[in-house]
Amino acid sequence: MQKNSARKQGRNAAASGSRIRKTMAAAILRAATNELIENGYAQFSLRGVAAAAGMSLSTLQYHFKSFDELLAATMKCLFDGYLDGAEAAVNQPSKRPQDSLANLITYSLQQVKSPRLTLATTESWALAHRNALARETMQAGYARYLALFMAAIKPLNPRLSESQLRARAALIGAQIDGLLLYTFEGAPPLLDWEILERTCIEAAIRLSAG
Repeated sequence: MQKNSARKQGRNAAASGSRIRKTMAAAILRAATNELIENGYAQFSLRGVAAAAGMSLSTLQYHFKSFDELLAATMKCLFDGYLDGAEAAVNQPSKRPQDSLANLITYSLQQVKSPRLTLATTESWALAHRNALARETMQAGYARYLALFMAAIKPLNPRLSESQLRARAALIGAQIDGLLLYTFEGAPPLLDWEILERTCIEAAIRLSAG
């Protein structure tokens, strides 16, 4: 009985320790994403994130041992937050073949209008040119991004090959990414987003069905 009780206590302690580690890691990533978005890569540092998270540098390094590891995890966190929402948009119940693509575009344009997303994306693009781990993280994120567009396009034209699906997904995704050029702080209000959304959806459906 004593041995069983000791084993149970050990399992409970391990589970509790795991929950604490996950909670701490999540707190660090929240602080890190805010630091990257608000202050940019130039001021992003382990010490700065530790201070923002309200913990010591050694505590942060227990969870993320290096600058590159924290940076890659932060970028993945940003990507995952966006892509989880995009996946939910694609998987909404639909009655028409075009609904998944229309939902994905609507979601994406809503995100594009967010100043935080604009800052996070432009910082990530810059980082991908200079940091190998950041580049790998971004490549993985964009692979998932394209896969979501491919899944949304396929019901409109099931005869498309994998390469044709990928090409159409890349073009539609690039058009949406390009709109970030019109959303930087202080940019002139050039876009009527209601018209833009309708136009994007119509164009994407034509491209996908053709």
